[in-house]
Order: sequence, then C-alpha cells, then structure tokens
Amino acid sequence: MHLRWLLPSSHDVVRPPPAIGKKRHSCSSTTTQASTTLTMPTNPHGTIILTGANGGLGTSIVSQITTSPSLSLSYHGIYCVRNTNSCPSLNTALTSHSTHSHSKYSLDLSDLASVRDVARDINGQVAAGVIPRIHALVLNAGFEEFTSDTHTADGFDMAFAANYLGHWLMTVLLLESMDRERGRVVWLSSWVHK
Repeated sequence: MHLRWLLPSSHDVVRPPPAIGKKRHSCSSTTTQASTTLTMPTNPHGTIILTGANGGLGTSIVSQITTSPSLSLSYHGIYCVRNTNSCPSLNTALTSHSTHSHSKYSLDLSDLASVRDVARDINGQVAAGVIPRIHALVLNAGFEEFTSDTHTADGFDMAFAANYLGHWLMTVLLLESMDRERGRVVWLSSWVHK
C-alpha cells in the first residue's frame, strides 16, 4: 500500500513550517485521554491525524507511516482509537519504530462531547506551537450494528453518529488548524452498507 496522497505533490507550494519546540504534552479528562511520545523532527512537514487506528486498515496505515522514513521522520502522528488503554494493534505498529513522533487519543465518535474535547485539545496544541499544522485528516473509523438499534445520549442512531456526525464535527472543528495550502481531508469507507 502506498500513501502518496499524504505526501506533497509537485504542484503543492512548499514553505518552511513554523519553528516547533521539543515539548511533551499529555491530557486527560472524562471523555478525552491522550498519551504522547513527542520528539519533534527538526523540520516537520505537518501532522497526520488518523481515526480508527487500532485494527484493519487503520493499523496498516500506521505501519506504512512508521516504516516510511519520508513520513515517520517528517510528520507528527495523532492516532485516535476508542480506548488508548486497549489498542494492541496500534501499540505494536508504533513500538516497532520508536523514532516516530506521535500522540494517541481516546475518541468516541458517537459522543459529540468527546469529539469536541479532542478537537479542542488538538487545536490548542497547534495554536501553541506544540505540534505542526494538520497536513492530513484521515477519517477511517467505522461502526456497524446489525442486530440492535441503539441511540447515543444525544438521541442519534449510534451508527449514524459514529460514522457520519462524529467525523463531520471533527473535520469542521479542526479546519482552523489545517495547513491552508497543503492540508487535506481523506474520508475512507467500506462496502458494509451493501
């Protein structure tokens, strides 16, 4: 699998990124939990955010990023999973290449308050210069429910909230931190609906 869509294309204007210091950051609240391994590259190109990073295609994307020097050494990764205390596939992909600067976030896409908390924290880190601007927001997480019909605390269908509303809200809230010239949003989907 090649992740060429994450790298700047020949028509992208490449400007030096703002100076980023080597800082450590972590946060926790009732809905948001982040753990960080943060040693910024000397010339970071941006941040890559991935939802659904623990398993399947998400873990494959993380593995590709961590094994590609042009990605792992140039971009900070933010990997969102339901629970950072239980993400063995993601941990395996990250520990095999410890030089990649990254953060892990607990994110419940069906809980819009959780989405707001994570987006607020990421926007704050970008504004403070802790991490570079967002180069790619990869919306990969998905939820399916075949045997029951459950609803969120906000009254939305669980699958609709997790698969659409959560990602939409996250995208809208993170637009202020996107790289204005090279930033991109990539929305992945599956054939489960067929």
